[in-house]
Amino acid sequence: MKRIFPAAMCLLAAVGPAACGGRRQTIELQLEKQAPMVRSLVTVPKFLKETGPFAGLYPRATGLPEGWKAYFVEEDFPQLLYQGFCAGEIDTATCMRYFNAWQRDTADYSAAPVQVYMAVAFGRDDTGAEHVMFDTDGDCDFADESDYLFVQRPAMVKMAYERAVGKKAVPDVTWAAVSDRFGRRSLVMHEMTRGTFTLGRVKYACSIIAHSVSYSRQGCKIVIADDNVLSEHELEEYVRLGDTWYRLDSLSPDGRFLRMTHAPDAAARESVQVGFRPYSFTAGDMAGRTVRFPADFAGKYVLLDFWAVSCGPCVQEIRNSYPDVYARFKDYGFEIVGVADNTAADLHGFMAENPMPWVVIADRDNGNVRQEPYGVTSFPTLILIGPDGRILEKGENLRGKGLELVLRRYMPGAPAEAAD
Repeated sequence: MKRIFPAAMCLLAAVGPAACGGRRQTIELQLEKQAPMVRSLVTVPKFLKETGPFAGLYPRATGLPEGWKAYFVEEDFPQLLYQGFCAGEIDTATCMRYFNAWQRDTADYSAAPVQVYMAVAFGRDDTGAEHVMFDTDGDCDFADESDYLFVQRPAMVKMAYERAVGKKAVPDVTWAAVSDRFGRRSLVMHEMTRGTFTLGRVKYACSIIAHSVSYSRQGCKIVIADDNVLSEHELEEYVRLGDTWYRLDSLSPDGRFLRMTHAPDAAARESVQVGFRPYSFTAGDMAGRTVRFPADFAGKYVLLDFWAVSCGPCVQEIRNSYPDVYARFKDYGFEIVGVADNTAADLHGFMAENPMPWVVIADRDNGNVRQEPYGVTSFPTLILIGPDGRILEKGENLRGKGLELVLRRYMPGAPAEAAD
């Protein structure tokens, strides 16, 4: 397979002695932010909104034709709220109510203004046709911006904004598009950084595609390719470069710095990566049993389901999909381990109305394995473990009808779904 991502220049650094064949203990990449080659399908939309009760947090838009209105999105609302509090625009009670709900400390944010927002303006001409302008330079002055008919708007526009890094304002850019596909109008950011590095005699391209402008642990896809192999990873997973394993250790919030460390024993480590053993834990389940995962399920196919009572899609799976699938596949070596982001008190009433004959763990009473070591940030998060104790599949393909299609590959003898 040929490399498909053209790469920018980057820095390759080695910390510690390099081993034979170009092996390095640490690889540190400085990547450049570039326009994505295609619009990402995994990007999360940020809904455009009027400023409303937080009007004082945003600047006044200038340079707009009469009748036009500016809308904003912000990528770091806690920063915006705190700097507004410091400027006297937000009262103490409101500020602390939000920060207490987020369980965040105001000391982690900058009191000085950081332009963490982006602005888009809409208006109509004399014929009633809708137009749009993007605040590309981040100054909220639209006098120098291009005016587009909404139906002819560009696929992506480069927009400037700032990040708060170490309490300092750092200039940044993103590529954005206006969409009205999600029920109401939104600004969809398309983020990618790229770079190259050489290990031994092999040149690799690295591309990082983010879900939004924040490059978080489960919020981006890391693609590493040479002339023959392309692999996709999440942060904290392992990548095989030649005959050597490296761990994708850390990534800066702007996606411009990636650190990898040599992990010669990677195959024996626990991870949430396909092909690896999942993180082990011990917890009490709702039936009063002690569950040792995955040791108690050796030889079985296990769906590890991170969910919550408040998650609508999770509840739908539990009510409409799991009971039938579990009944038909259980005798063929299938189990479900549901890790709920709830207390046992939360679950008692729910389970009285929704019988769950599989293992259910109240995670908030059992040490929150969702957060550590699994780092789950959204529900449902689904992982399928095979009889050998290693991860076979994970992600969206295990939801709804997809779950049966996957299980059927491994347990073809299980009864088929009854015809309506």
